Formats: sequence, C-alpha cells, structure tokens
Amino acid sequence: MSAIILRGLGFGDEGKGTITDFLARTLGVKTVIRDSGGPQAGHRVVDEAAREHVFSQFSSATFQADVKGYLSGDMIFKIPNFFNEARALEKKKIAGAAERVRIDPGCALVTPLHAMLNQIKALARIKNPYGSVGVGVGEAVYDRDQTPDFALYVRDCLNEEILNKKIDRHFEQKFAAAKEIVARNPRNQAIAEIYAENRHWITKKRILEQCAAFRVDCGHLLEKPVDFFGALNSGEPIIFEGAQGALLDPAWGFWPHVTKTCATAKTAKILVDKHLAGKKMVKIGILRAYSTRHGFGPFVCEESNFPARLLDKQKVVHPWQGEFRAGWFDLPAARYGLTANNGIDSLALTNLDRLSAFRKVKVCTAYHYCGKQLGLVDRFFEWTPCTGGARLEAFKPGKTGEDKTGLARILFECEPIKYRIFPGWKLPISHVREFGKLPKEARNYISFLESEEGLDVPVSVISVGERSDQKFLNNPLW
Repeated sequence: MSAIILRGLGFGDEGKGTITDFLARTLGVKTVIRDSGGPQAGHRVVDEAAREHVFSQFSSATFQADVKGYLSGDMIFKIPNFFNEARALEKKKIAGAAERVRIDPGCALVTPLHAMLNQIKALARIKNPYGSVGVGVGEAVYDRDQTPDFALYVRDCLNEEILNKKIDRHFEQKFAAAKEIVARNPRNQAIAEIYAENRHWITKKRILEQCAAFRVDCGHLLEKPVDFFGALNSGEPIIFEGAQGALLDPAWGFWPHVTKTCATAKTAKILVDKHLAGKKMVKIGILRAYSTRHGFGPFVCEESNFPARLLDKQKVVHPWQGEFRAGWFDLPAARYGLTANNGIDSLALTNLDRLSAFRKVKVCTAYHYCGKQLGLVDRFFEWTPCTGGARLEAFKPGKTGEDKTGLARILFECEPIKYRIFPGWKLPISHVREFGKLPKEARNYISFLESEEGLDVPVSVISVGERSDQKFLNNPLW
C-alpha cells in the first residue's frame, strides 16, 4: 500500500480536486481521505462527460462509484453543507455518495454563530483584512484548539444531554463576543446589521434540529480512525487529499493572511505514522503553471491584467475574499512551498493550457525589496544588496513558529526583480496526452521548472484542460 499525499504548494486553487480525481482513476484508488480543511474548500472536478461538481465536504474522487471517502478528525464539519452537497450529488446521479463517506467522530463542528463572529471580526479590521472566506472555520478551529472541552464535535450530535449543555454555552459565549465587537465599532453599520440579523434568525432550536437530523440520517456514518484504517485493504493505494495551499499554512504562511487549518503534509503524515506504519509515503505537490491568489495578502508576482487574459471563469469575485488574483510563476514562493512540506517527491502541473494565450511566458526567480528593514529581511531571506534595496534570492528554511507578521510586511514591499523569459507556444494543447507531443516551447518551460535551476523535482502529472481526461502522466510518480 502506498499513501499518496496531495498538497497544494501555493495559495490554494492549484487544482487539488481535479488531480485527486485523475490519480484515483489512473491508479485504481478506492479510498480518499480528507485530512485537513473544511466547508470553505472548493475542489472543482469536471469528468470526461463534462459533469461538474465543486467538492466541499466530500472527497474529490466521489464521481467514481467504487471510491469511499473518510473525513479525518482534523477536518471541520458543517452539517447543512454536508446535507446540501449530498443532495446536489444525488441530483447529478452520483450513486450513494453519502453512504460512501465515513466521518471521524472527532471532527469539530462549525455553526452559524462561528460564521457570524468570523464576519464581524473581518468587518472590524476592514482596513487590514486577513483574506477570510467568512464561513467560520477559523472560529471553530480556535474553539477546538484553545477550549477543547467546550468545543462542538460531530460525536456530540449522538448525545443530546451533552449537546444541549454545549449549545447553551456556545450561544452565550458567541453572542457575548459579538456584542462586545459591536460596542467597540458603534459607527460600523455592516457589523450592527450582521449581529442583528443573526440575533433574529439563529436559534438554539434550529441548531439542535440540524444536529438531530444528522444523528438520525448520518449517525451510522461515524467511524473512529482505528476502525476505518484497520479495515483497509493493505495492498491498495490511498490518497490523502489536502486543502488550501502551503503558503496559507498557519505555521508557514505569511501571517496574519493565512488559513487556520493545516495546509501542509503534516496532518496526513501523522495519520500515516499512527495507522499505516511501514507503508510507503509519497508526497505530490500541486502547482498551477502560473501564480494565483484568492484573498487579501502579499502576492509579489501579481499582475492586474492576468485574470481576464486567462479567462478563468470559475474564479469570480468572492463576497469576502474579493477578486481572484494572478501573475507569473513565482519560483521563490514555490520553493518555499516545497520546504514547508519537508520536500516533495513529484509535481502535478495544472492549467498549462491557459498559458497558450501568451507570446512570452515568465518565471520570477528573485524579488526586489525596496524597504528599510534589512535586519528583518536577513531573518527570512537569502539576499544580496542591490541598487535601491536588496535582492531576495530565496526564503530561509526552518522559520516555522517565528514572527510571520514581519515576513508579510517584507513581502508587501517586494516586487519581481528578475524573470526567466521563455517563448510562448500560442497553440491549443488541450488535446495533447503525451509530453513529447506538447509544443517544444511548452516542453522547455516544464523542463526548466523541474530542473535544478527550477524546483529540482520531476513533473509527473500534466493537466492541459479542466476535464478528467485532459491530464496525463509524464515521469513516474515515485
């Protein structure tokens, strides 16, 4: 059995869903484990018949009728979202999707009160936004990590007495916290409106009814990890599907513009070490052929005209995150993503077809810092002096746990200083299924990314379109 760990190496939106689906089909995987993230995930999959779904609480291989999924205890779980997604999959003729899912009883629950507090806090720091998606995942993670005895878990749905006590405390605590923020922001009408609206429609009865429905309809789906992993076929490969991207990880990302759930291979490795000891572990990093970011935060390679030229119709303006952002491939950031995951065995490169729109394709290989905090620069970067500031060559490794606020400040004052420029191919490539049949210019671009000058990791999966049949294997996965 091989444990295949799929991780985004950027700011999310790399294509984790479509690569999960492709590898499950290609390798005959029957089990996909979601080991991080929550209802904020949007993993889009389009099969060869153009059937489409954006997976949130289900594994991205659920289109395949013989694949089962597991939501590990590091997942954040939202009951209404699970029911809604199950119904949506049923309408798309995905047979028995909900019955093929098993859920760790230790998954933390996210409620409408978490979302309310999340949105109010985001509005209170409107001049310094973090990039929140506004669904309350961060608040649920805080409860789980800081007050674990009082946090809400999936298992609580099975015990009405415990659930009632926790819900009472939950309402008291969350509304008190929200009321305090409203008082501190008397002129912020948006905050007052969200507080008043939620005061009106969120009731204990409503949340208890949701939990009761889950207990009746889905109680049999709960399964402890020791039981789930113990029942697996020892000879079959398993995929661990991650969420977000390494540059948003709470330990490695550019704080405070980070997610609150683990976005590196850490959670998957813990599960493998505990339940699949001795099994081969393979880490596959996923990157777009260019850089993207959704949400506020430092983004050195951003170019404002990129999204329109790339025609990425699925990435629209988000009510909390704002516009989808894009730019040329960021080599220093991608290398940092490798470091955050303690190395990667091979790469999946997605959205290569979208670069067919360009006559020239660029890779940023260094940053220019024009600020005055060179002492802070030295903490986080390998750098050399240059005209007007410093040339930043690479992130220093091993900086997890340090002051990431300083790292974000530096990156906000950076711009690309050096590009490696490649001729574009200006040809459609969505029909290609072999590396050797790609245009020479596209092959040269990929070869650079996997060379020692680039990421020094082989590109094993290449995606030239959104559909599951528009991907192909290049190098061996391991």
